[in-house]
Amino acid sequence: MMATPVIAEDVLGQLQSMQRQIQALQDEVQQKQDQIDLMRNKIDQVIKQQELQQSELSRSSEAVEPNSPKAEQSPSTKAATAKSAKNISDDEVLFSDAEVFASGEEKESWPGWLNTFNINGNTALRFEAGSSNNPNQQFNQGFTDTFRLSDFNLDFSFEPTSVLDVKLGLQIKELITKNPVRQGLKIDDTGVFNHQFVIKYAYADYEFKEWFRLRFGAFLTPFGVYNESLHSDYDSKMIERPFLSEEIVPAPWTQLGVQLHGDADISPAWQLNYAVYMSNGLEAVPDDNGVLKNTTRISDMSHQLVSRFNSNRVTGGRVGVLANDGQHHFELGLSAYHGAWNPNATLNLNMVGSDIWYHYNGLDLRAEWALAAQEMALGKYHNYSWFTQAAYRWRLYEPVVRFDRLRNRYADTIGAVVPVIDERHRYSVGMNLYLGKFFILKTSYSATTFSVPRRHDHRFISALTAGF
Repeated sequence: MMATPVIAEDVLGQLQSMQRQIQALQDEVQQKQDQIDLMRNKIDQVIKQQELQQSELSRSSEAVEPNSPKAEQSPSTKAATAKSAKNISDDEVLFSDAEVFASGEEKESWPGWLNTFNINGNTALRFEAGSSNNPNQQFNQGFTDTFRLSDFNLDFSFEPTSVLDVKLGLQIKELITKNPVRQGLKIDDTGVFNHQFVIKYAYADYEFKEWFRLRFGAFLTPFGVYNESLHSDYDSKMIERPFLSEEIVPAPWTQLGVQLHGDADISPAWQLNYAVYMSNGLEAVPDDNGVLKNTTRISDMSHQLVSRFNSNRVTGGRVGVLANDGQHHFELGLSAYHGAWNPNATLNLNMVGSDIWYHYNGLDLRAEWALAAQEMALGKYHNYSWFTQAAYRWRLYEPVVRFDRLRNRYADTIGAVVPVIDERHRYSVGMNLYLGKFFILKTSYSATTFSVPRRHDHRFISALTAGF
């Protein structure tokens, strides 16, 4: 009779032990569940961050300027911008619904167009020094050791609808009425230097298709790549512009007219792009007696957007192919230009050129050439120029080397005057130091040989550039 209570106590002890084990298992399961919930929360946070980053990247890709280096170093950001812009409702126009706008209702929909407004630009402060072996000619026609505000650009963009893109570019330009020249100890200081804002571009783009866009207004001339993408000190590898971009295609060179342009994918890695335009072109200014002033050089006529006397229209364009497999970037382009430049539209300027670019990791190779045949009253100018450039980016440092050449030849039509030939050669070396995300300190040295008059110039330039 005494055995029964003992057995009962033993069974009760086993039940209590099993209950403790079950409780321990339940605690462990709850702990695992808490860990799973924590991991789920972290995963949700990561997904939200990725979605936010993708949204920011999408907005930033829409804001990239087609003439910027980013657009240049990829096959095309225009297509990505167009595709992302398609997600914006066509109803989000500037004054789509006055009642909704006035009441403040649906605030998440009507400000969509406002988010497309962007302001960016760049600036550069130069310090220049140089010398010449010609005692009657100071280097660069009068400049001595000095600071210069060589570049300041403001770029505005706005997309009132998903198919319309409006852009405005302003530049502080150094206008020179006459270069002061130092002759020994005597200085001809009658030269006039001043700065003022000029319109670099002001146009609207209407997209029918990715391969068919209409651009109208003032736009940068699509001749080569340097004029559209690399004319600012911030974007170019070498501070000093090549002869080609000073004498033949004076960057930035603006046209006023209409342009058709677009791009089409040939394959996943290859793309074809084009731009054709009709514009006012160049125009020399006559004096009161009808005689042309000394402004027949292309660079002296490149900012005259309104034709007052020349009713002849200019035609031109560029076609290019781009390749990008993720590592290797390649671009090849052909350009042409034709139009009259004198008031009577009897003298023409014809230009052809090509450009090539290759980029791999930190290596950047570029070359461009152009030939201009400018008819004169009793002869013809043939201006030929090319440059080749190599740069390599290693961490914060980027050494650059460049060689460029210019050859000007004038011959009259009857052979009464001996042809005048002006040849220039320039060797340049530079070093770019990337101080931050938007700051670059650029330093270069160049040695130039002139044939008319015969002399050697040496030039040192250091520039602090900033983009914003």
